[in-house]
Amino acid sequence: MRSDFWEEESGAVTVDWTVMTASIVGLGIATYGVVTGGIKNLSGDIDRNLERPFVQTSFLTPDDFSNGPGSWVGVGTSSQPGFGDVLGPVQGNPDGRETFYQDFEIPGGAMEVQFNFDLLSFDSIDGRPVDNGWGANEGPVMYLDGQEIARAASVDGNLTWTYSNAPGIEIESTVVQSDTHIGGPNRWFPDGINQVNIKFDEPAENVRLGFGLAANQSLHDESMGIDNFTFQAM
Repeated sequence: MRSDFWEEESGAVTVDWTVMTASIVGLGIATYGVVTGGIKNLSGDIDRNLERPFVQTSFLTPDDFSNGPGSWVGVGTSSQPGFGDVLGPVQGNPDGRETFYQDFEIPGGAMEVQFNFDLLSFDSIDGRPVDNGWGANEGPVMYLDGQEIARAASVDGNLTWTYSNAPGIEIESTVVQSDTHIGGPNRWFPDGINQVNIKFDEPAENVRLGFGLAANQSLHDESMGIDNFTFQAM
């Protein structure tokens, strides 16, 4: 009986084929609906990367400022006990206006830019709401292309940030050390180190990163600096 089945050549082949084909087509349509969004995103990413005139990531070696300020404008370098060679210290002003900066040339086709650095808070910068008449809400201020993007209130070197609504900019800040004297200009007051990352997409050909410090005392009492600076364009 089994051999008769295998040797049989008659039957509704057309009907069977139609059902099978319809099932396969239906499965294909269902699969397309699930994966089409991801395929479009992936193809767009591939297209953008193929259009870029360079394929490797562009790095600048982390700058420990042992060779001076380089292309930074409005600031020098110094050797600070406990910190080593740093960019700064920089004295503040009451409104935290931009006092030093660097212009960065962005490689053609770069889709993303990142700045990484240690932001150093020296001595009696006080970001408390009330500071017994000596000043309040003091701390570092960051600028991008001349526009303020973030402002910090510093309490013993521990920064609390207020970010602007500038589109496409991501800022992360992590406390490395605070509320202790590390070695700033005044040995009586605590210092702070905060590791900062600034990232944004679709950069222009030139980008200016700048800093200010909202503070109302002398360089010996309140100041800031930068160390271990890295620029990355991708």
